[in-house]
Amino acid sequence: MIVTPNQVGIAATQTFSMAVPSEKDGLTITAFRLLIPAGLQQISPIIQTDWKIALKKDSKDTVSEIDMSGNALAFNQLANLSFRAQAPATTD
Repeated sequence: MIVTPNQVGIAATQTFSMAVPSEKDGLTITAFRLLIPAGLQQISPIIQTDWKIALKKDSKDTVSEIDMSGNALAFNQLANLSFRAQAPATTD
């Protein structure tokens, strides 16, 4: 999985794009998980009609991962999915 951009400004709200390739012949991807780096806030997936989205939260009620399932990527297919998030207000 490739997530872009790989950098974002302090406290900026950004739309991130995920490119999920299916690169192994004979295997079909039916689900995947994106672990959210600590500090990102206001996580909001951009809904794709053919994927089911589940958000998992940590003990502080902060989104810690996005799980997507309910579709299938065959060999040489690519899913492009997006989410919005706000970067931390400090560089700590």
